Amino acid sequence: MRNTENTNTPPASLSFRFPPLMRRGLRGSLAFTLVELIIVITILAILATIGFMSYQTYTGDARDSNRMTTLRVI
Repeated sequence: MRNTENTNTPPASLSFRFPPLMRRGLRGSLAFTLVELIIVITILAILATIGFMSYQTYTGDARDSNRMTTLRVI
């Protein structure tokens, strides 16, 4: 006996709507577009820069505090 069920439709458990940022590529798989990936990488780079600058300020303040404490001890 042959299986006459249509294999192109997803099962009932997968019959949900895909999020708007996900697109089907040429081969039918879900993928992000290049523009979306560039935007995410840019945002991450900005956040990393802000974090690095904050860390430098924190370490500079810690060194100054250590110097002041050493001078008080001397």
